[in-house]
Amino acid sequence: MRKYFFIIFLTLYLYYPCLPQSPSMSLGPWKFKKISGLMSIEGRKFQRLMEWRSGTTDIQNMSNLFGEFQINSETFVYHPNFMILNMDFNYKPSTRRDRFLIQPNRSEIMTAESGRIQLNVLQNKPIRAQFFSHFSHNFLNRDFISSLETNSFGFGTSLSSTYFNLPTTISFRLNNSDQQETLTNRHFKNNHNKFQAKISKSFSQLDENHLSYTYDLYDRNYMNQWKINNKVNNLELRSNVFLTTKKLSTLHSLLRFYSQTGNNKFSRMLILSNFSAPLPHNFQNQTGLQSIIQKQEGIRFYQNSLYSRFNHQLYLSLNSGIFFDYSQVDHSQYNDRTSKGGVLFQYKKKIPYGLLSLNYQIRGRHHSRKSAPITLRIFNEEHKLSDDQQILLQYSQIDRNSIEIYDATRTFLYQENIDYILIERNSFIEIQRLPGGQIESGATVHVNYNISQPQSYSLNNYDQNFATSVMLFKRFIELYYRFNERDFNQLQIVSNQIFRTFSQYLYGGRLSLGPLTIGAENDRFDSNIIPYRMRRYYVNVTLNLKNRFLLALAGNRRNFWMIQENEKQIFSDISCRVYINLWRNARLDISGGYRYQKGRGLDLELYTGRGELHLKYRFVSLIFGGEIYRRSYHEEINDLDRIFVRLERKF
Repeated sequence: MRKYFFIIFLTLYLYYPCLPQSPSMSLGPWKFKKISGLMSIEGRKFQRLMEWRSGTTDIQNMSNLFGEFQINSETFVYHPNFMILNMDFNYKPSTRRDRFLIQPNRSEIMTAESGRIQLNVLQNKPIRAQFFSHFSHNFLNRDFISSLETNSFGFGTSLSSTYFNLPTTISFRLNNSDQQETLTNRHFKNNHNKFQAKISKSFSQLDENHLSYTYDLYDRNYMNQWKINNKVNNLELRSNVFLTTKKLSTLHSLLRFYSQTGNNKFSRMLILSNFSAPLPHNFQNQTGLQSIIQKQEGIRFYQNSLYSRFNHQLYLSLNSGIFFDYSQVDHSQYNDRTSKGGVLFQYKKKIPYGLLSLNYQIRGRHHSRKSAPITLRIFNEEHKLSDDQQILLQYSQIDRNSIEIYDATRTFLYQENIDYILIERNSFIEIQRLPGGQIESGATVHVNYNISQPQSYSLNNYDQNFATSVMLFKRFIELYYRFNERDFNQLQIVSNQIFRTFSQYLYGGRLSLGPLTIGAENDRFDSNIIPYRMRRYYVNVTLNLKNRFLLALAGNRRNFWMIQENEKQIFSDISCRVYINLWRNARLDISGGYRYQKGRGLDLELYTGRGELHLKYRFVSLIFGGEIYRRSYHEEINDLDRIFVRLERKF
């Protein structure tokens, strides 16, 4: 298979420049609309020094070589509106060699071939069709470890119609994959069939209705030892009804039914209704109802919710609001009742030489639960991990060994002490990302874990937030102050230690002069979980000269004093990027960063750098580049040097 890829790619790559450069090439009824190709080769060198507490040292040298050959084509028959054919083919070979000082050497060979064909028929007509097929083959051979070969194949079709003012789409997809461990002859098979139908209808100019149905069939088999076969039916109806011709008053409804049968039985029904409308004297109302019925493995879950919000706009300066929520949960193992309410004010006013902003919000909540002490599983709790914030898991009394952290797609499992660390804070657990891992600053992660659910209890709590800022001389000077507080009272049966109370006072200011911004702030955080004091200093520089020269520089330093631990923590960051257009067909892009942090379990020093020189001549692009990576975390040192050359030809 590989030699055919080489022949096809090299023939088109070398022969095509000799063809007449016309808008399209003809070959009988087929006309080539576009052909593009890519050829690249990269090399990497990596050195890792690991020092263990026993005093031994292991040095690992690693070298990689990557290649890629890719070709994409688009053709049509007679006219693009009649039939278009897209074909994509890709071949990626790579090798890797690891050399250890005290462990056996290991080499790795990996190849991957893939292709896709897609046919669009009558794509701009009332009735249109699409056919597609794809395949891929991956082979990975690791000395002393494993040898995996994966084959996948799929095809599908869809038919769409807009006749009778009734947009309709029907589609079918089949995806099969087979993975084999060639050394042990173990097989894993995964088959997925999907049928989907969608239809939309409007009976007047004041309504929109969408109905969709999906049927999925999953069949998984591992060495005939265990088999999973599930059938999923998913029905969804969405409706929007506008009560006025201006479409300012809307009634939105959603009905969703999900049923899974087979090895893993699960069912869920969601009913949602939301009404929003303007009221006299600049009032706005939004009211909604929601019901959920869920059953899984003998566990029943019923939830009914009601919420209502009223907002009022007074002139352009004052926006005020009041809200109320009520939720009732009946679970097989507990019953919950929660009621919440609050008010908010937002005020903005022009003052001499500047702008004054005031924000205030207060919320009250009553929560009661009837339950016996049990263990519950929490699924898909979302958190945004940032380097300048302490992130606590929502619940207390957590089983640390049960914590699993996934990426936003919920498919990639991060590793503790490589991508993140866990810090116990009384009954709570804090998450911190590790620079140099797979979690980027500001990324959203999903967390699963088990908690020890306390017995029946009831409580009241309130939150209040106040923020004010003054901006003077067209944002040249900005001063701000923020206050946040949370407290609990009337606790019954339960210990206060499992709830997080805090009061936070934060004030700061910054100066902005052209491309330069300098700021500082002080944060006083008193809490029963993580009390601390923090001072932060930062500077940002952004310079852009007619898109020919771009400079972005950011520096940040945060000093923490952790009161309970009587410990100091230091975090420093510097990042820089320089982008230069040398001349018309050449540009230089350089970026780098430095991270330093010090504290118990936090010691880290990280250097990163990357540079690329892009040269272009007609349809050929040549890229020279390099990367450096230096990381020292606790007793482990990682060094990575990478140099690459990439050649691209666009037709």
